[in-house]
Amino acid sequence: MPSYVILMSATDQGMKSMNRLAESANAVKAALEQRGMRYHGIYFTQGVYDVVIVVDSPNDELLMGALIENAMRGNVRTTTMRAFTPDEMQQIVAAGPLLADVAQPAT
Repeated sequence: MPSYVILMSATDQGMKSMNRLAESANAVKAALEQRGMRYHGIYFTQGVYDVVIVVDSPNDELLMGALIENAMRGNVRTTTMRAFTPDEMQQIVAAGPLLADVAQPAT
């Protein structure tokens, strides 16, 4: 199942409900698991992003639907990255560059 790292920044509206962080974290976990995703953790961070969530999802569409539903509440903005394990990355690299022949000038 593909893994994703979700970076969240609280909006002004979201900052008003920071006193309910633990409750919100539990609700996010339950919602993701209810949709068939595997929840690895939620972390509250310092810096540009306020929250980091790590999750596995059966597909992009399922995760995207959950992120859109969450964004519509107006409390956070998200940046999502697909994450690859070392084994997955090794398989990608071993497959070789797909565009190597295309990038070469014709002789």
